[in-house]
Amino acid sequence: MKIREVIILPQVRNDLSEIIEFITYNTSEENALRYADELIDEINQLSYLADAMAYIPSKTLSLYHPLAQRLLSNNRKWCFIFHKTDRYVFVHKIIPSKMVIW
Repeated sequence: MKIREVIILPQVRNDLSEIIEFITYNTSEENALRYADELIDEINQLSYLADAMAYIPSKTLSLYHPLAQRLLSNNRKWCFIFHKTDRYVFVHKIIPSKMVIW
């Protein structure tokens, strides 16, 4: 199994901030930060899971990179959009999973 370094691009940090803001407004900051930590842990799993993800062409994913792939969050509500190189996994965006168009 190949291990790659996960690079979280700035847009993903913005997405996480928006998710934290939304959850804080609806529940509490503590819940929001815990949830964001869980999402980051899932994203970091791409360091060893990236090769297990099949490339499936998608109109939505190709907006971020021609070879973009996706990983669904454990609760299947979020889609982490990424592409991989020989040494790195670049995470481009977090979107609601229902927004992916095949």
